[in-house]
Amino acid sequence: LRAPPAPGEIQGLVVLDGTWSQAKALWWRNAWLLKLQRAVLRPPRASLYGRLRREPRRESVSTLEAVALALAALEGDDALPARLIAPFTALLEAYRRRPRRPGS
Repeated sequence: LRAPPAPGEIQGLVVLDGTWSQAKALWWRNAWLLKLQRAVLRPPRASLYGRLRREPRRESVSTLEAVALALAALEGDDALPARLIAPFTALLEAYRRRPRRPGS
């Protein structure tokens, strides 16, 4: 196995977005994607979605959260994820505060 490239050697990111099953199918059905080197993220916390969305694993995060973490690693800026996901955080907080309809 090759060692992962240094951040300065990375020329771009390919990010798959969709449900977990859609992204997995897209990955396996496209031979050119299988040739790309993968990066494995180790999120410092669970997804901000919390109970709003079911994740396949505890360490799974949304596409937006994953991109923010990847860019932070590439840029060497630990504060970057918080800035990038601030609107997402606000959206989730507003959703959680909304009045609930009976039966929902």
